[in-house]
Amino acid sequence: MSDCIAEQPLGFDSLSVLVVEDDLLIQRFVEALLQAEGCRQVQLCTSAEQALDWLGLDGEGGGVRDLDVVLMDINLPGMDGFELTQRIKARPEYHDLPIAFTTASNDDAYLERAFAIGASDFITKPVRRIELLARVRTLAKQRRLAQALRHLAYYDALTGLPNRTLLRDRFEQLAARAERNQSSFALLFMDLDRFKSINDSLGHDVGDQALCLLSEQLAARLRRSDTLARIGGDEFVVLVDEVAEVEEVTRLAGDLLDAVAQPLLLGERTWCLGASIGIALYPYDGEGYDELMGAADRSMYLAKERRLGSYCLSSGECGGGPLNEPGEGIEFGG
Repeated sequence: MSDCIAEQPLGFDSLSVLVVEDDLLIQRFVEALLQAEGCRQVQLCTSAEQALDWLGLDGEGGGVRDLDVVLMDINLPGMDGFELTQRIKARPEYHDLPIAFTTASNDDAYLERAFAIGASDFITKPVRRIELLARVRTLAKQRRLAQALRHLAYYDALTGLPNRTLLRDRFEQLAARAERNQSSFALLFMDLDRFKSINDSLGHDVGDQALCLLSEQLAARLRRSDTLARIGGDEFVVLVDEVAEVEEVTRLAGDLLDAVAQPLLLGERTWCLGASIGIALYPYDGEGYDELMGAADRSMYLAKERRLGSYCLSSGECGGGPLNEPGEGIEFGG
């Protein structure tokens, strides 16, 4: 088993728990139990609506909370725990978030419904210390394991960037939103120039180091709403959300070329690389993932044919960022 999913000690001091309970006596009792164990964060909400607001699910598009477990009363005022659970689980980032219902009911049909909509466990009322702490610890371990497995499935093992699978998922989300809003976004396909010279001269370990450094430099030029993915070898893809003008994308392409052109200190040597970028725009160059990727890939090869260190759009319009002449990677100093 990979080190990243090997079992690690899990203390309450690393846990964040959301408690959704309208009975203030139970709410404070649960809070006191968790805080006595050193729980990192205990967030209290008295209604489903308050919980949705805190989780960023109230329609305002808030960020994702760093959360390990939800403890939820089923019988809440207004929206009940069943509907709240469905709302939480509908968001992809919260899909594997453990939710334990607190209930005094022992009705099998009631509990069956809870599990059917995504509840992970239940805690009987009146709440007992030993049961509460055991359930929270077990659910938190399951959450951490699920996150580790998800990371293996959706992120590049070397750079930590999204991989092909997550890239396609992000594309589908952008495409759905762009169709609703009648808007556009861009896909940039980047291939590093002369990267083989680093692997040949310094070895693959140093090449891996270079890819990690370049990933950081590229990410620093992007917005949080954009996606930078490594799809294999020395190929990267960028999804740029909410594009109003083509010039926005070409400026970004120039910034990314500049980022790649920055000297890299690898061991005792400093190297300078370049890249070629192909640009495709949704929906003008394609509406499906494969179609748009193909258009950007063809534009990238057009850029390579034109000259290294440049970008091209599907229209054939090209531009250049900082350019090193074609040939082997340029080495500076020792």
